[in-house]
Amino acid sequence: MRRILEYYLTLVSLTLVGGINLGNIQDDYCKLYWNVSKLSEKSCHKNGTFVITNEYRLTYKPNYLLVLNWTTENFIELNIVGITNKIQNLTYMKIFGIRNTEDQRLRPSSFYLKKLNIEYVYNFEINAENFTINETKSHFEVGPKYLEIRFKRSVSLGLINDYVAASTKSIKTLSIRGLHRPGTDLFSHLKFLSLTELQENVLELNLDVVMTVKMKYFENYRKLRYILIEGPYEPFENLTAFICNKKMKCKFTMGKNGRKCPANCQCTYRDMFIIDCRKPRKSRQIPPLPIPADYGIDLRFPGHQLIQLPNNTLPGYIKVLKLDVSDNNINSIAIHQLPKELYTLDISNNPITTLDDRVADYLSKNSLNSRHSFGQRSIRWIVYCEQTHLLHLLHTNSENYLKSLDEETVDFYNNHDNTTIELSGNPWNCICKPRSFLFFLKKRNPAEYRMTMDRCGIPMCPDSCVCCLNNLNSSSLNVDCRGQRLKQLPLLPESATSLDLRDNNITEINLQSLDILKNKILSKGLKLSLSGNPWTCTCDLFTFTEKFTFFIQDFKEIECSNLGKRLEFVEESDACPSYFIYPLLLFVFSMIIITVLNAFVYFKQPILMWFYEHEICMSMAVRVDLERMKKFDAFLCFTHKDERLIEDYVERLEKGQRQFRLCFYLRDWNVGASIPECIIQSVKDSRRIIILMTKNFLESTWGKLEFRLALHATSKDRCKRLIVILYPDVENFDELDSELKAYMVLNTYLRRDSPNFWNKLLYSMPHVT
Repeated sequence: MRRILEYYLTLVSLTLVGGINLGNIQDDYCKLYWNVSKLSEKSCHKNGTFVITNEYRLTYKPNYLLVLNWTTENFIELNIVGITNKIQNLTYMKIFGIRNTEDQRLRPSSFYLKKLNIEYVYNFEINAENFTINETKSHFEVGPKYLEIRFKRSVSLGLINDYVAASTKSIKTLSIRGLHRPGTDLFSHLKFLSLTELQENVLELNLDVVMTVKMKYFENYRKLRYILIEGPYEPFENLTAFICNKKMKCKFTMGKNGRKCPANCQCTYRDMFIIDCRKPRKSRQIPPLPIPADYGIDLRFPGHQLIQLPNNTLPGYIKVLKLDVSDNNINSIAIHQLPKELYTLDISNNPITTLDDRVADYLSKNSLNSRHSFGQRSIRWIVYCEQTHLLHLLHTNSENYLKSLDEETVDFYNNHDNTTIELSGNPWNCICKPRSFLFFLKKRNPAEYRMTMDRCGIPMCPDSCVCCLNNLNSSSLNVDCRGQRLKQLPLLPESATSLDLRDNNITEINLQSLDILKNKILSKGLKLSLSGNPWTCTCDLFTFTEKFTFFIQDFKEIECSNLGKRLEFVEESDACPSYFIYPLLLFVFSMIIITVLNAFVYFKQPILMWFYEHEICMSMAVRVDLERMKKFDAFLCFTHKDERLIEDYVERLEKGQRQFRLCFYLRDWNVGASIPECIIQSVKDSRRIIILMTKNFLESTWGKLEFRLALHATSKDRCKRLIVILYPDVENFDELDSELKAYMVLNTYLRRDSPNFWNKLLYSMPHVT
């Protein structure tokens, strides 16, 4: 059931990849099949996508996938015919329907490729119920490069030995997985392990089995590099391959020349044979080396006391491909001291100063002229013009481990602009000393400078400046802008802790920039250097420097070009001549405002009257009157002896500009009506009550009554309705009773002989806007 499911899943995946039309098999396939089949009953059907016979089903997608499913329970014949007349290359081939290891249809990929007229398949897979076989990169003549046999349960080996024996011509990697029989030695039954052709070809062996494996079986595998095994094994002293676990932690026994790993060294495998001799012991010579199976040696021998390299006749030395002899005492190298196939050499920190032409030429031809292949940091080369081979080697190997250039070197190159120097590929540091180097690097190789800034974690630096650190472990970021002819403050990085603006052309710093500096001083403790600029010492600059003198490192050297003296000797009155004028002006202005306000309060009434008269600032001059719906604007109270006075009030108030509506008894009272009731009604219907207080009025009983009623009305509604006009003939108020006399004493009134009488009266009347 499982095999059927795997088969149909393969067909589904094929359909998804290739669509419905999976490609055509040659038209006469069935005719060819009938010719080769010896069965008494034959059947074959082809529709361009599938071939179905009474032995198998075959599905083909050109250049991609072929699926062959054996449908008969028992083997009858291998009547397979070529699917095309032209040889094809395939990506996948999958075989289903093989019952067990005894099934005669269990054949290697080379057999099926020949039968089907296919030259090459990348992945070949046999799916059986108890085992699977995978072959990779298989050719019909020589078989696969990679072979994996995976047992799903304990089964007999059957035809497995014959299967492998037919595939040994080109196998480089062999994997055996799933063998499960603890306490037994099934490997003694794997006859194919003793095949000479397999022993001469296999480079890598993967064993994932549940049993103890005897390493003796692999004694004659002379090219075997490593055996990858997780379970227990029985060591063998003559094994030349590494024994590794899945994490590639490997054990080494001996080399092909019978030598074990040198004393005080570690031998391991990472794509090549690594002999690591970086132990504390200081050796004076390189010992004989074990020769690996089929690959080169990476020899690491730094930090010892070598005076010279060994001759290339030293056992195993000829197989060295990578050689690290840095930090030794080697002062010369001869051509016979270099392995023939060496492609990486590190001689850093040795007292060597030159190489002869044959050595330099050898290193160049062996690809050591490429970057990272020739380590030579801290070598002080002495090179003469005629040493063209050495010059070529050093020129093409510009990547060293330089971290800085001293002032003398920088000055030399600055004075020789035509001299070419390649700076890229070095781990330049970002330390401020010597400062001239970073300016030099930025000028000669801007891209390398930017990479250096990025490596040091320094954010974008102003274009005219360089940014650097006090030391590699410091978080202090110095922005150095000395001598760059700047005229204004540059934009600072957020993390800046020091700014050097010396020897520029800056004359002043605006308030916004001063605020930025102030904030950075308060938050980061920013240190400033400002001398060597033609400063115009303004009051703002003076105030800033006076407050933050501690943070200005060269405060005593700052010159004020506009004052002709150093900033430290500048007085506040020099930089801020108007300093005392501002408080004085403020005082004078305040006094003026206070005087104007007092005058307005004192002369408020005349001013508002004038505004009202001339209709200016009416919103201020006009009073809000809450009794606009009354019949009359004013009720005139007078005695009959003063009737002559009424004509002026009518003329001025009723016929004047404002045209008020007046009420007085001569005109507006009904004949025969009760006088007290008329007085009360007139008071009630009027917004103002005007009393003409003459001597006659004080002597009149009706006058006093009107006065008392008006007084009671204004007291009741709390409105300033009563206007008393005092005439000159009234000398005192003795004729009034105590209530009326108290009112006259405690309240203001309008004198008739006042020079501005009519304006005051008009302003006391109801306001008309």
